[in-house]
Amino acid sequence: MALLLICGRICINAWLNVLQKRVLQNRLAAVPLVTATFVLLAALVTPFFFFYSFTNLPSAFWRNMLLVVALDIPGNFFLVKSVGLSDLSLIGPLNSYKPIVALVLGMIVLGELPSWQGLSGVAIILLGSLLLAPKREFDQPNSVKSLWQERGAWYRLLALVFTAAASIFLKAAINASSAMHTFIAWAVLGACAAAAIFLLSQYARKQNNPQPVRAHFSALLLMAALFLAMQLLTLQIFAMMNVAYVLALFQLSGLVNVLLGWKLFNEGNILQRALASVIMIVGAVLLIVA
Repeated sequence: MALLLICGRICINAWLNVLQKRVLQNRLAAVPLVTATFVLLAALVTPFFFFYSFTNLPSAFWRNMLLVVALDIPGNFFLVKSVGLSDLSLIGPLNSYKPIVALVLGMIVLGELPSWQGLSGVAIILLGSLLLAPKREFDQPNSVKSLWQERGAWYRLLALVFTAAASIFLKAAINASSAMHTFIAWAVLGACAAAAIFLLSQYARKQNNPQPVRAHFSALLLMAALFLAMQLLTLQIFAMMNVAYVLALFQLSGLVNVLLGWKLFNEGNILQRALASVIMIVGAVLLIVA
């Protein structure tokens, strides 16, 4: 049962990326896309307020949630931006860098030192990056440097840093309340923060044209529903399985993104990127289990 839920979660996440890329290709910017998705998501979770009370939650919960939103909303903007700038088959496998980001944050914040197994995982991920990196010229070998010349790769890395940092405070918020309290508060506060950023960006550009958002309403509503389903599945899976093993299995989404990029967007170098994704998944799993 848990494996079926994990497969569902991986497929939903991959399809969400596909929808985001299609809407971005239709000239809707990342800021209104993320804002509209979070606002619709907040509307979808409104019925949950009838089943969960927020009146007696400790102040520590709200402090942590504010930090979560301050980090996670920019992280989502960066993530969507990366989807619009680069191939799905290129940025999808970069999700395997997330355990490296978590390792670095653990060293800085918690003073944790990586084991030899963890360092081996890092080395394998970097090895996979050598294959993932695009060639600029016919005779130029692949390199990690050429990979990070892609703007989408940098936005993806920023997204991983922000969301990984947010997860630290998200865990603290869950410990102070419950997973569902945290999820509902995250959706509502995230919608408020995203709307504020959207209004500031519109004011800075001295324009206010909601027509493009309305033109993509059905796709945005579908993305919000997929987002809701993905988060609920994640909570259920975490309740059923060891978190480390779940995160390891989630790495398969990178390979799914490679296949979808090839089938739906005619992206090239598919065999090379698929092999790179498999190698990076092995490294990420080794690092997560360590």
